[in-house]
Amino acid sequence: VFLLATISWRFVESPFRQKGFLSQSKVFAGSFASLAAIIAGSIYLSHGDANFRRFDANQQMVLRQGAENRILMTESAYDRFSCFFNGDQQAAQLVELECIPNDDRQKVILFGDSEAAHLREGLMRVLKPYDVSFGQFTGAGCRAMDYPGNSNQCSEFYELFFDEMDSKLGPDDIVFVASNWWNTHRKMGDADFATRVAETLSRIKERGAVPVLVLNAPDFLKNPYEMAIKTEAKPGSDWYFETEDYSSSDRVLVSVAAELRVQYFTPSDYLCKEDRHCLFKRKNEYFYFDTGHFSYYGSLKIAELMLDALGSSWRVPTSN
Repeated sequence: VFLLATISWRFVESPFRQKGFLSQSKVFAGSFASLAAIIAGSIYLSHGDANFRRFDANQQMVLRQGAENRILMTESAYDRFSCFFNGDQQAAQLVELECIPNDDRQKVILFGDSEAAHLREGLMRVLKPYDVSFGQFTGAGCRAMDYPGNSNQCSEFYELFFDEMDSKLGPDDIVFVASNWWNTHRKMGDADFATRVAETLSRIKERGAVPVLVLNAPDFLKNPYEMAIKTEAKPGSDWYFETEDYSSSDRVLVSVAAELRVQYFTPSDYLCKEDRHCLFKRKNEYFYFDTGHFSYYGSLKIAELMLDALGSSWRVPTSN
């Protein structure tokens, strides 16, 4: 299962991050071929493959759940080839597809990279009772900031977002800003990182919309499904595994948000212990589908927590 998942990452996900690596038709073909391989492999394994049978029933369940969660999220949840764009697309397609809806209702928008896009499923579900238009303006590997060394494609993505904001977003509209912050902070350092994040938040505020800064989603040091097998985690218990150290970037983000009076949400406050061990599974539900991206369940739970934590000051009106 892990071998097949690795093949899927190499030949399906990686091309999304490389402009011009494959044509869109070839990426589609590769996606379906890899999906077929995973399904066929899973069937083969479930019918008595000796390598799979060496795991006990609980471990087999973890392996199957990991494969299922990965398929669900990578093949459908992110809205790939559409408003989560990849290396084979032009950023201008997000404008053509009206990824920021053009209507008179209040809008809730996701902006950033895959760590914004993995919130999509949860926010769409929790916002259903509200009379809002939901959209995302997200791209693989494109942070919610521009900076020296950024790719031309991601810089174009960034500026197009603000061009779209000018004509479509107003004072009541909300923009959730999320990215792989810790990795970018590590490369830039405190001062430059703070300046670039502040620029993004300030530009959103200047256009009258309301930014909500989403801090780092914890990234595990190793594949958590593999860790569950290796550590023989008990089926009925909560599973916590060690994550990357994102605390310094979170501190900078909190400081920037406080200075600009921007609301923020910290996923680690709800998922993590003080020793950087963060929740991967509670009861029978898995919060992640890989080392750093939420599953359907994780996305939903984080979205519910965000709406509760951020309070009535930004809450959107319910539909009649």
